[in-house]
Amino acid sequence: MKVTRTIFVAVLSMSLTTSSDSSGADRDLKDVLDFAARPRLLDTHLTRFGPSSARTVVKDSGGARIRLTGDKKSVGQTGMYSYFSLAGDFEVSVTYNLVQLQSPQGGYGASVGVVLDAEGTVGAVTLARGYHPTDGQGYWLSRSVPANGETKYSRQFFPSTSKHGRLALHRKGNTVMGMVADLPSEPLRELTTTPFTAGTVRQFRLYADNGGSPTVVDGRLTNLFVKAEEITGGIPEMESAGGWWRTAVGVIAAVGVALGGLVWFRRRKHKKCKIQS
Repeated sequence: MKVTRTIFVAVLSMSLTTSSDSSGADRDLKDVLDFAARPRLLDTHLTRFGPSSARTVVKDSGGARIRLTGDKKSVGQTGMYSYFSLAGDFEVSVTYNLVQLQSPQGGYGASVGVVLDAEGTVGAVTLARGYHPTDGQGYWLSRSVPANGETKYSRQFFPSTSKHGRLALHRKGNTVMGMVADLPSEPLRELTTTPFTAGTVRQFRLYADNGGSPTVVDGRLTNLFVKAEEITGGIPEMESAGGWWRTAVGVIAAVGVALGGLVWFRRRKHKKCKIQS
């Protein structure tokens, strides 16, 4: 009887351990989208957005060239956004090239960059290379969070005069790391991190923004590369009810096997006792 209980506990424990290991610390970023190697992904996985985007956003080398002429004070973000979502740990990287970036006359800063948007009350994370009206040229990582009908912003600024380099956002757990390189050939280096959500990021964007000032912004965001635990157009498998049901079924099956073994063992023992008597 003691041996059977030991087997039962071992089987149940092994089943539960298997299900928990799927969310371990070292996760495999198995899903990959390389837009430079497969340019047609720009048509199937991204779409333009923003004022006059059909004219101002042109597909270019696995990404886009975005040109804002500066004839309007406030254009807002213009660029391309994803049709798909990102779940689990992931990294999004892009090469930037500032063709022209004027010094803004006020506003919140003219820039090009990448946005991770979890939507709802979670908000977004933005990594930009731009020109701030008071801080000057550089990179910044900003966090926006909707609260009480308003959006609260926080920003970390890092001076740089680089015109051609790389931007990357790496999400691990509930933290996002902003990384940059001042030349495309240089390795990425960490700028800073910010708390975020561990849940699904419903959309990411490549954008240019004149920052509320009549400022010329002409930049390329190319060689877009995405790798993630899961890239999906719907509900991620790791969040779906089906995923939980599969885990539950696995545990129930393991328990059933253990109980079946216990019944067989007790019947066999009972028969032996009858034979001996």
